[in-house]
Amino acid sequence: VLGWQQHHAGRLTRQSWLWVLICGAVAIGISAFFWLPLIGERGELARLAYEVQYLPEHVWTWRTFVQWQAPHLYTPTIPFRLGAVQLGLALLGILFVRRRSAEWWFWLGLSIVGMIFASQMTLAVWQSFELLQIAQFPWRLLSLISLGLALLSGGIVARWRMLPVRLAVSIGAIMVVIIAQRPDVADLDMTALVDVSVNPANIAHYETDWNASGASWTKEFLPRWAEGFDGASAPTRNDATPPFVELSRISPKSFEFNVAAAEATPLTLGQFYFPGWQAKLDGNPAALYPSESQGLLTVDIPPGEHTLHIVWGDPWLRRVGAWISLVSLLLFGAALWWFGRQQIAALVPWAIAAMVMIMILRPSERLA
Repeated sequence: VLGWQQHHAGRLTRQSWLWVLICGAVAIGISAFFWLPLIGERGELARLAYEVQYLPEHVWTWRTFVQWQAPHLYTPTIPFRLGAVQLGLALLGILFVRRRSAEWWFWLGLSIVGMIFASQMTLAVWQSFELLQIAQFPWRLLSLISLGLALLSGGIVARWRMLPVRLAVSIGAIMVVIIAQRPDVADLDMTALVDVSVNPANIAHYETDWNASGASWTKEFLPRWAEGFDGASAPTRNDATPPFVELSRISPKSFEFNVAAAEATPLTLGQFYFPGWQAKLDGNPAALYPSESQGLLTVDIPPGEHTLHIVWGDPWLRRVGAWISLVSLLLFGAALWWFGRQQIAALVPWAIAAMVMIMILRPSERLA
């Protein structure tokens, strides 16, 4: 859009187009840590979430896309809606703005397209593509729509040339937003359950009672091996004598056990199996696999006393995505520096890259 503006102003150069390409590539590269495993590991998750037909009740219709009450009601009414004042200020900005540039048309177009895709008109599109369904709720486009509407509202202020008038109009618009969109905290249930301890046992009870495994009602985070998971029933046990198990060390990403078994037997943990888990038995690699019905992490224990070490090592696709993001940040900082942009600004992506590198290269619990 900015390139198009420069083209009409006669200032379009090769360097302008080069920056368009650089910024597009950087945006894709920096976000690789997120989208690469999201797409690449999608096949490792259960399909239960896509069998629930929740989309029709989460799209806008002519009756449900605006919240007309004032002040705005922040209630769990589905679908979430635009505020009447929010939309009204944007419409006034559209009418009052003096100069409609290509950038202005871009934000208007983004807002309109966002509203269309959050509406019933595009329900068939959402239902046809799994990649879109990962977003789950079309009204989540409100994050983009609201940004566009907020910028368009600035047209109310931009219409006036005199600074005192602009200041007065700005203060007035802000006051209207605060009064009309303020959350009514008195209506929100903020009761603290002081008698409930948030510990693994109570979390497990909550997930079982509410059928919300992984704190999600659509089970979109369940591994595909755990589609039959039922938190209310214990894993199937065999007839072998259960081993003695003592937890000797635990961290957010690893477990270490002392195990004594009278005979060969499988040991099943209360942890879902997913590629990336690794195990060593007495220092030697051991095979991990999902239990048949529950998809829980299982390892075969031979007779005798053993030390079992189980650790989560990030799958290679996640590491690749993280490195792509890191390299993109470094190249972006170099490009800012090379093309003579504000050299202080060039330090920002390098600083972020340094933090990413620390996260990637931190002392890892990955089994060597």
